[in-house]
Amino acid sequence: MTTALATGTQQKFWGMVETAFNTVQKPVAADALPLISLEISPTQEYLKNMERTGTASLLNEVAGKEAGTWSATFYVKPNGSSATTAPDCGAILKAAFGYEDLTTDVTYSCQSSGADKTEPLSLQFHKTAGAQHYETASGCWVESLEFSIGANELATITASGGFCSYGFAKGATINGAGSASNAFVVVDASQAQRFRAGAYVQFRESPSSVNNNSGNFYLVTGIDSATHKVNLSPNAQVFDDDSTIEAAAHTQTLTTNSPVSPVDSDLTLGGTSMGFISASVSYTTGIKARDEAGQATPVGLSLGAREVSGSFNCYHDTNNAATSDISRVVADAWNGTTLAAVVRAGANTSKAMMKIQLPAIRPEVTSVEIPEAEEATVTINFVGRVASTNGDEISVDFP
Repeated sequence: MTTALATGTQQKFWGMVETAFNTVQKPVAADALPLISLEISPTQEYLKNMERTGTASLLNEVAGKEAGTWSATFYVKPNGSSATTAPDCGAILKAAFGYEDLTTDVTYSCQSSGADKTEPLSLQFHKTAGAQHYETASGCWVESLEFSIGANELATITASGGFCSYGFAKGATINGAGSASNAFVVVDASQAQRFRAGAYVQFRESPSSVNNNSGNFYLVTGIDSATHKVNLSPNAQVFDDDSTIEAAAHTQTLTTNSPVSPVDSDLTLGGTSMGFISASVSYTTGIKARDEAGQATPVGLSLGAREVSGSFNCYHDTNNAATSDISRVVADAWNGTTLAAVVRAGANTSKAMMKIQLPAIRPEVTSVEIPEAEEATVTINFVGRVASTNGDEISVDFP
């Protein structure tokens, strides 16, 4: 196997709401995600042996919990072909909010018909960067969403959270012909450690000949480093000596539309459209993992308190025209007044925008920033509250 370096331009991503918690499932083409980035950061805990035996040295450690964190950033990009088809990254939003309504448009919310979402959904990610790098994180949960809309930059959504299990495949060379009766292949010495359960692989027998199990690939189920075996499901087929194991080349089906334009975005406060420089909305889901003794990874998810907050940066305009009078919103913050806010990213056109609905925000008291020579601006920080029914403090629509 020749030297192979993973590069950023080779990255491909897949993600889906899990059908069974923390259980690896094979990505299909429609699970592809057009992410700007996906960072998967695994951790393996080791517990120090604190026995005192007459030495200052650390004697040994015992393996503890395994887990990790993840973070993904993607553009605001509706599905341009249909108003009732979820965007490419809809799985992340569905897992964050709990409900996905595709009836008349695409809506993500924490409640449905007044019923609060109480059962968190879990996610799974798969990531490749060339033929010699595969990562997967399963049992993922979304802890927060950050929406960012600026005057001259593409609107983005950053999601982050934790996960339970991590798998990988780095590529290896087959040592001896494989056997269809064995659920493993033998690789060169010290190469079995390049694999961990959860990754999908395929076999390259020549530059133009690939065995990928008819597009279903082979799932790594574990390794035996002492005998240099990589365990697979289904059973390995017959491979020639010096064939290579490489990352599975899952297919991708992505929409061809572009991210929404920032120049057509809009902010509505109290039913009045107003100018703004930038807007950010933060949604903390309250989803967290449940740990139990005797289990190396979390056993499930639970739901804590949700939080909605954010800020609008605007020119501090005092004007009789309501569309320009930001000062009244700033002043009314002293009274603790709540008002409805709608942040739109993109033009007010079907299948070309995203709306963040915030029916009851309370602006916080803030100062006006007056620079030496430029126009005065104000950053209106806010918290989101329930307006009329539990779970209605935020929803995201793709009309």
